[in-house]
Amino acid sequence: NTVQPNVDDIQPHSVKIQPEKQRTLTTIDKVTLALNALRSENWELAQKSARFLREFSEKMRGTKDLRIITPLCEALSEDNWHVRWAVAESLAWLQHPDAIPYLVKRLNDHHWMVQVAVIRALVELEASQHAIDIAGLLAHPNNAVRETAAEALGALGNPQVLQALERTIEMDDDFIRLASIKAICQIFNDDR
Repeated sequence: NTVQPNVDDIQPHSVKIQPEKQRTLTTIDKVTLALNALRSENWELAQKSARFLREFSEKMRGTKDLRIITPLCEALSEDNWHVRWAVAESLAWLQHPDAIPYLVKRLNDHHWMVQVAVIRALVELEASQHAIDIAGLLAHPNNAVRETAAEALGALGNPQVLQALERTIEMDDDFIRLASIKAICQIFNDDR
């Protein structure tokens, strides 16, 4: 059973929409409502809006409409880490290349979950030109960030990061070493 996104679930109580207008919400209205609800102090409402935004973005994959992409990119600079995290995941689904510079700026976000979502989004966007930026996270103090970075480098296949990956093989963390070895193999296979 797939849960269909429902705009009524994420509508903040302060926003009043006439019932006859609910049927005519534009995609821009839906993004705006989702972002407003995502900023809510109500955790359940924020979770519903994050789920809606991900599902909506999946359906809108490949859109060229910057009226959808721009507010999401701008939301990456919000103080609330939960907003940044959900938006990074949505931008991964949308796969619009204009999101890349905004995502790269968040690679050094102060919350590790945002960093992981940003790395994964850059992989979805095939941003191999930023593999060097991602390689800088191989020394991050958080294991999940390091492992995600190593996996991403393999997926991006940029041979410029081979030395950085080779250095991680000396780390004590078995998961990082395994991810790095796999990444090196992927890069060599892509190189042939």
